[in-house]
Parts: sequence; C-alpha cells; structure tokens
Amino acid sequence: QYFAFLYFKRNPEVGASSRIVASKIWNSMTDEEKYPYHQKFKEHQASYAKFLATEEYQRIQELEDEVAELLVDMPKLLPPQNFFYAQSGVAISQKLGEEWKALTPAEREPYIKQSDQLQKDFDRWKEVIAKDGRLQKI
Repeated sequence: QYFAFLYFKRNPEVGASSRIVASKIWNSMTDEEKYPYHQKFKEHQASYAKFLATEEYQRIQELEDEVAELLVDMPKLLPPQNFFYAQSGVAISQKLGEEWKALTPAEREPYIKQSDQLQKDFDRWKEVIAKDGRLQKI
C-alpha cells in the first residue's frame, strides 16, 4: 500500500529524496487517509494475479526459458579494462579508471588480448548457434 502511495505521489523533480519525504507523509497519515492507496494496491494486486494466470504470461515464461536455454553456453564479453580491474585488486573504481588511463599501450596489451580472445569465442559461438538453428530462435 505504501508503494502505491509512492507511485501516485512521486515527484520526479525531487528525485530519490522524494521517498524520504513520502515516507514521513505516509507515517503521519491516518488509516482513513491511507485507505484509497490500500484500495489501489488491492486493485493492482488482483490485476497482476489475473495476468499471472493468463496464457500470455505462460507463453512469456516459456519464451524466457527457451532464450535461457539458447544462451546457456554464450561466452561473456568483457572490455579489456575489466581484466585489469579483476587482477589489480584495487577496490575503488575511480582509482582503477585512472590507473587504466595511465597505462601505456604496451601495458594495456595483455588485457586487450584477453578481451579479443573473448570476442573470438563469442563470434565462434554465434557461428555454432547459426549452424544448429538456435540463432533463428533468439
């Protein structure tokens, strides 16, 4: 019910702080003032429950499962700096970005090679799924 209240009272100009303000307002409201939001929540909840029982929703679930099966062996693509980040052990991403920018092309090369290898693996995977018919189903 509180989330229905937030939905109907949100102020995009205020941004994230609007949740804090809305929380204070909600907590100060009487049950009578909250009642319309409880009703809207119940309406949305019932509508969602009906949707979950539809063939359309079941088909969406089936398609999501099919896509997951089709992509199960898809290699991950990562930019070269991710290999640097993973191996550097530095926790602060801003510091990592600065370090990446400070690397010479020669220092970046091992990470670029790793990224290129992943791209090649991905391209080979796309060829495999094109041949076995999975690509047309995606």
